[in-house]
Amino acid sequence: MVVLILAASEGRWWDWPDGPGRHLVPIAGEPLIVRTVRQCKERGFDAIVVTHLESVMSVVPRSFVPERHKWWCETVFYTKPLWDDRTVALMGDLVYPDGLLDAIFNDHGSPRVYGKRHGDFDVAVAFDREHWPQVDVALQLALDDVEERNATLKPGEIIWHHGCTGQFMRALCGFNLYEPPPDGCPYMKIVDVGWAKDFDKPGQYKAWLQENEWARQSS
Repeated sequence: MVVLILAASEGRWWDWPDGPGRHLVPIAGEPLIVRTVRQCKERGFDAIVVTHLESVMSVVPRSFVPERHKWWCETVFYTKPLWDDRTVALMGDLVYPDGLLDAIFNDHGSPRVYGKRHGDFDVAVAFDREHWPQVDVALQLALDDVEERNATLKPGEIIWHHGCTGQFMRALCGFNLYEPPPDGCPYMKIVDVGWAKDFDKPGQYKAWLQENEWARQSS
């Protein structure tokens, strides 16, 4: 099994010139991406961090630079050389509770999308070799959709990207890209053991830090 940690996004709203990048914010005394790598290592997996950012590559033992990485679905699509008998892709900008990672790694269904059933956001995806073609098609459909949407934007408009993971999820389930997944969808696995926190802006990180004393500890 291969575990990939996706950290190719530079964060369009991460405006902290004098602070760390979103993958490197300190969590209990260690950079976020280092924490996730350690959590995987403690569970027996030497995760590969998928990134083109030198600042991230410099702090992790294993990394891979994807050919293209503008969108989440594009980044995953270009990790195909790394896919294994089972592939798990985590997000590099999430604070994963230990219990949530345990649930993901102990689950053996395929393909899986872990996250909110009716949302556009997920915390991980997992799939076995037999489902490579299905995942490949779903990623391409999601990528085509997000690129088509962005082609219609006027100069200065914010690049449309929200829902790229949701589009992949819908395509993987085999229904309309703009409908919420129905109850009982066989390809969904909702992990209800905690939630992974993400930060789009420095202010969100700082506010969360104030609310979580354990994360402010230096060790």
